Amino acid sequence: MRGPLLPVGDASGAEALEHTFVVLSAVSLCLVAPLVLTFVVFKRKFPSYLVLSFLLCSMGLPLFSLFNAFFGVEHLLREGGVACQVQAVGIQFFAAGIVWAWFFLGLNLYTIAVWQVGGAKRLGRVYLVLTWGFSGIQTIIPFAFGHTGPAGFWCWIDSGDNHAWELGFFYGEVGLLLAVGVLLWARVLYVIISYSLDPMRAGLHGYLLRHALLVAMFVGVMVVLFTYRLYQIFDDPPFFFQALHVVSLSGQGFITFICFGISKENYNLWKKAALAGARRLRRCCRPTARDPAPWRGDEDTVLLSSDHDPDGER
Repeated sequence: MRGPLLPVGDASGAEALEHTFVVLSAVSLCLVAPLVLTFVVFKRKFPSYLVLSFLLCSMGLPLFSLFNAFFGVEHLLREGGVACQVQAVGIQFFAAGIVWAWFFLGLNLYTIAVWQVGGAKRLGRVYLVLTWGFSGIQTIIPFAFGHTGPAGFWCWIDSGDNHAWELGFFYGEVGLLLAVGVLLWARVLYVIISYSLDPMRAGLHGYLLRHALLVAMFVGVMVVLFTYRLYQIFDDPPFFFQALHVVSLSGQGFITFICFGISKENYNLWKKAALAGARRLRRCCRPTARDPAPWRGDEDTVLLSSDHDPDGER
């Protein structure tokens, strides 16, 4: 996930990639943040917290990528100070979290659909802990040994000419989880296809399409990142490959939004919430009859009160 090294061919090309990275990161953040709110506000069926962890990672990655806009890429990379270290830790943690969350989503569906293991909810919680735990380990060790710093357009694992840290703490895991995860997801999708052919389970078609998109698009992004880094070890990648790498990383939010945001369920949830809010607002703003209580000072009520004597006597 090392970024293109400045300058890329010419200054204009490098500046274009830099602006593209910032703009796509901002758009990704704006797309994913409402999805996180949706999964927090509305109760979902199991395994919503696994999907939520994937969404949180997809939101955290562009958030830390926007350090380039907040601090300026030249200042951020030249200083290599606290802001650079924070960005490196954030990008590494959430990028690794995306990979692990994607893998455990597939593994969780595999245990449910293929193995049909009981207690899937308990296993899902274990997968959730492992997702954040493995991501933390992959982040803490490079940072503790001082191998985080400027790495192209952003700050990340910086091991110089020694690529062992990058391969060992990110790309190695990406390659392994990608290979195993594709097999798991392929089996899960096959089972879901078999279920969808049953008229009694026709509602699984939308479910199948969403997860098929998640697999295909995510695998495409990871293949681009992995291939780009291998290319960069042996030679300088061409400009087109560098641009594809920048778009794949910063555009992660688009994939997440397509897979989890564009759904009839989300539309119905927000529609019901909006209608309920409108009804409550209308009830609050509706004029009410005046309360005829004596302490309100209503003249007619005071005159009719049995405790009141018009002559001033009780």
